[in-house]
Amino acid sequence: GTFDGTKNKIEFGSGVDKYVTIDSSNRVSVSKTGNVNQSDDKIWYTVNVKSDGKSENVRLTDTLIGDGLTLDRSSFSATSSTGRSVGASLSDGSGNSFEYVIGDMTNGEIITVQYAAKIDPAVLRKLENGKIVTTAENGVKVVSDGYPEGDTTSIKNEIDYTPSVKKSGATVTGTTEDGKKILDWTIIYNEERKVSAAGAFITDTIKDS
Repeated sequence: GTFDGTKNKIEFGSGVDKYVTIDSSNRVSVSKTGNVNQSDDKIWYTVNVKSDGKSENVRLTDTLIGDGLTLDRSSFSATSSTGRSVGASLSDGSGNSFEYVIGDMTNGEIITVQYAAKIDPAVLRKLENGKIVTTAENGVKVVSDGYPEGDTTSIKNEIDYTPSVKKSGATVTGTTEDGKKILDWTIIYNEERKVSAAGAFITDTIKDS
């Protein structure tokens, strides 16, 4: 029979026709994860957009919120679960928000988007308890022509740049005149040197033994 996908009749010839119901419904969904990497001072995000049914003109919008965060547009990449080539350029947006036009997607196809946000440790706020912690919030939405209400999700990532403190020893370095041992300890604070240690207090207690 002949069926071109645009009508619900299949023509077999000799006056034999069969009618079918065409399900043209479609939905798009989105999920997102984020990973803080202090070695390069970035949060790396992975976004997965899935199409259930054939989706047309799929668009992804994303917004970052957080102290000391800057969207790294040069880090943006996109791949398809089908292996087809997809564009990897941001078509719109400014500052820490962007829109990415995926275009048409086939049934079951997943587009994986990856990008990073730069962290500026110098602008992170120092809390009263001595910790330097902030939260990066991220909201993402995907829509298509057939599913304009779309799907949304949001995540939060804790960014903890609290300086580390290490103590080593005790090392016997000598004796006093009355024969008591002299012990040295070494304390290393803020070895990462990511944030300022100005105003920090270090307290240490030596137990009497």
